[in-house]
Amino acid sequence: MNTSPCHHPSHLTRRSLLRGTGAAGISWLTPLADLLAAEAETAPSGKPARSVILLWLGGAARQLDTFDPHPDTKIGGGVKIIPTAIKGVNFAAGLEQTASVMQDVSLIRSMVSKEGDHERAFYNIKTGYRPDPTLIHPSIGAIVCHELPEAKIEIPTHVSILPNQWPARGGFFGAKYDAFQMYDPKFPVPDVKARVDDKRLDRRMDGLAVGEHAFARGREPDRDQNKTLHQISSTSATLQPKTSTPMATPHSVAAASPPFASSRPASAA
Repeated sequence: MNTSPCHHPSHLTRRSLLRGTGAAGISWLTPLADLLAAEAETAPSGKPARSVILLWLGGAARQLDTFDPHPDTKIGGGVKIIPTAIKGVNFAAGLEQTASVMQDVSLIRSMVSKEGDHERAFYNIKTGYRPDPTLIHPSIGAIVCHELPEAKIEIPTHVSILPNQWPARGGFFGAKYDAFQMYDPKFPVPDVKARVDDKRLDRRMDGLAVGEHAFARGREPDRDQNKTLHQISSTSATLQPKTSTPMATPHSVAAASPPFASSRPASAA
């Protein structure tokens, strides 16, 4: 595994992510964005997109004041309209730049919902399904990561920045498709830096190994190639030279395996 300080997008690894994110906030997303941008620029014309950004505007302006104005009506609220690049399609005033590129936008005005509760409505929009107490459906990001070929980078492919109380879930695809939750960007990334010194962390890892080995003896011989995730991560870590940066906890190392698993207990980006 590459552990050099090179920041070229193709050299991003799980270990460099864990080393850098402890103090760098979400700056590690910059090389990922550079990689995606470079791929998009060199891709053949008409090639399907492979990345999705979902901008979730919880509590934002209503549709009547943005993309679906109804001037001169009882519900219009005195809104003023502006034309867009598509004849006959108007926006509310204030969206002039978006209106100028309307030829590249797919605008949906026909969606309705029977959900009157915020939590249920969020779930409905993020998954395409109404809430079902017997099943958790995958979110948009989880579906994209599941359907596309596995990324050739060892950093998160499903990221939720400033998630609300109902974060994106992997649903029936499994927890590894949960979004990696990044909270306030001005603070370090959570749960990727050890809270104790190296010697104490080594003792904890040794104690964990005892339980791991006992657990593995009770499993089927060929299950997971006779290794638990902790053992696989530990084996990879022993191949790396020691640095002054504390190692990540077993839980956070597991969270860095692509497709990215949530580093926090999931509740519902």
